[in-house]
Amino acid sequence: MYSQHADSSAKICNKRQQHRAPTSALHPHKNLPIKMVYRMRLKVDGGCRGQPGSIAAAAAVRYFRYGRPRIIKQLLPSSPPPTSQRAEFIAIIIGQQQALARYEKLHSNPKLSVKIYSDSKNVVACMTEWLETWRGNGWRNSVGKKIADLDLILEADRLNDELRGLGKLEYVWIPRNENKDADRACREAMDRAILNACH
Repeated sequence: MYSQHADSSAKICNKRQQHRAPTSALHPHKNLPIKMVYRMRLKVDGGCRGQPGSIAAAAAVRYFRYGRPRIIKQLLPSSPPPTSQRAEFIAIIIGQQQALARYEKLHSNPKLSVKIYSDSKNVVACMTEWLETWRGNGWRNSVGKKIADLDLILEADRLNDELRGLGKLEYVWIPRNENKDADRACREAMDRAILNACH
């Protein structure tokens, strides 16, 4: 489930405290240290068959400069009832977890530059515009009602803070036709689950 890296905060904190080789070089003209930057690019997507549906999946695809991308996909549990929005939020969380997991494996402490792309305008707006307002309102919307899918939003907010503490983090909306890998991963996960249920 999406909480598989819930202990990443402690690991990253310990990593920061460890003595490691310097990760900076000298500016070619000013002889000033330059912090190395490790860049990550991920595309995420979530899908649901029915609304709410009996089956839903989320996926994150991490791209490399060379080689094939790494794809992580998972089915959503049946409770609470899966929806497209829950699937999209879990996809964001998987992407955040993948970025933190990769940072933990690095042999140095570079500054991160992470971009997470999603074709959900709602989820991107949540991560870039609404979090601060909701937090200030006690996680209630403009009419005073509890925010939907608050469990996922709080987890995404926590991971969001972790990543921002390590460098730069951006959430970027892209049209669906530019998110084919993550979309395909979701559909394959749901197709396989339906096929297994029929046997």
